This record gives sequence, C-alpha cells and structure tokens, in this order.
Amino acid sequence: MRIYPNPSNGNFTIEMQQAATTGMKFRIIDLTGRNVLEKQTAIGNQIQNIDASKLASGFYFLQVVSKGKVLAVEKLMKE
Repeated sequence: MRIYPNPSNGNFTIEMQQAATTGMKFRIIDLTGRNVLEKQTAIGNQIQNIDASKLASGFYFLQVVSKGKVLAVEKLMKE
C-alpha cells in the first residue's frame, strides 16, 4: 500500500495492491489508540482518497479493515 502525499495537509491518496471489496474501510487511529476517523472504501477501486483535514496536526496510523480484520497498517503525518 502506498500513501501520498505523506506528510499532507489532510488529503491523502491511498494506492492499494488490489481493488477494494465490499465491507472494506479505512480507520485512522491516533497515537493513544483512539479511532478518530472511519471511512468506507470505494468498492472496485484500487486508488482511494481520504480527507483527514479536520484532524489536528500530528502522527496517525491508517488501518485497512475488512470483515473485522486489520489487513494493513501505515503511518500518516498530518501537517
């Protein structure tokens, strides 16, 4: 999975290895482990966009979740 630009002002593009499937979503978790944003993926698309501009500046983790399982975790930096 590739995320760009990273760091960003909050608008991230996520390039996944495979197209998103039904029930797949993104979670953004802060450094304390709190879920601060959750978004359904666009089914059938390999390139996804997420708007995290309302989050405070700092480091976060982006989780890709499908059927209750975390498939991938990447670091994000919001400027």
